[in-house]
Amino acid sequence: MICYKDVQFLQEGVATVSHTQHIQYLDAVTIQDIHGKKLFGEVVELQDNKATIQLFHDVKEFVVDDCWAVFFGKPLSFPLSPSVLGKTFVGGETLLAESRYNTHVISYFSRFLAFSSVQFYNIHEKKVPFSHFLPMSDGFHTGLLQERIVETLNHTNEIYLSAQNSKSHIDQFIQLVNTSRQLYPDRHFMVVIELIDVSNSELEEIKHTVEEAGLLSSSVFFVYTNNEPETRRNLVHQLALTTTGYINQTLQHSVFHLIIDANQL
Repeated sequence: MICYKDVQFLQEGVATVSHTQHIQYLDAVTIQDIHGKKLFGEVVELQDNKATIQLFHDVKEFVVDDCWAVFFGKPLSFPLSPSVLGKTFVGGETLLAESRYNTHVISYFSRFLAFSSVQFYNIHEKKVPFSHFLPMSDGFHTGLLQERIVETLNHTNEIYLSAQNSKSHIDQFIQLVNTSRQLYPDRHFMVVIELIDVSNSELEEIKHTVEEAGLLSSSVFFVYTNNEPETRRNLVHQLALTTTGYINQTLQHSVFHLIIDANQL
């Protein structure tokens, strides 16, 4: 860990630290004030000896004139275990809770994960362009999309879909998952669902539909709420992608990854 005092706050959610050495792109950072309040972030730009930090918090009630930055020399990591299945992660603030084991780790130890089976994953290791997400737009033909999914499943275990926030799209998504299970009975299909800007009632309705289909215990939900800083939206997305990679590569299951965006992607 490396600690620096020369911290300057720019526009909302961005800070710089000058006179840095041995700092790497995407290094995890915490900025702490004299009252012990911490802001989590990561290095998004390096120029000369200055590091620009993207913060995942608002700086309200933070003492910006008397603080210091701690660089951890590694990217943010996310602890995952098989017990992640069936869980719902609501809001970036909770995901950023400091781990009592590693400060640079996004932690859910005490509440969700069986520590004996936890593995740590760099949240930026998994990259999936949005162009790889198959759209589920109004009026699409489920059979045609299923054909594309079958073609994809012939050479990969990961299916990426995007949808609007509508009951019909959820029903069609479940139909696609169940049909794939029938076509590939030797595979175990899991589900990762990202929900962007949905209300609590919409979240509960979606979860109820998934539960009725018998898929809740094999699903993981990541929720970005519209009252959070915009910087957390990409964070939640990266955590969802990391989880998809973990389920596929470590647990050896096939994965349907769905983004539901109330504002559409």
